[in-house]
Amino acid sequence: MYDKQVYRMQYEFFKALANPMRLMLLDVLQEGEKSVSDLLELTGSKKANLSQHLSALRERGLIDARRDGRSVYYSVSKPKLSKLFDEVHKILVESLEAKSSILKQLTKMAS
Repeated sequence: MYDKQVYRMQYEFFKALANPMRLMLLDVLQEGEKSVSDLLELTGSKKANLSQHLSALRERGLIDARRDGRSVYYSVSKPKLSKLFDEVHKILVESLEAKSSILKQLTKMAS
């Protein structure tokens, strides 16, 4: 039986990932825990914008926050995300290779 609640949960998960800045943040955090100032520097984002994206990722349980004095540090809470990203990258490479092959064929036909 198909469970609509499961699909709703999957939708919410992928919705959290459906933003380039959030994907960049998760990618950066795969390297290890980073402070807000580190994330600002690495992403080139504005503080208010960064805060919104970090909140969205935290709400969905994809990242954790730790306070140390006045600084807040973020880390990935789901290490399996790196496997997901690896698989997505493989799919993208396959897709680009297929498009490249088609482009080569069309170029030959146009010559």
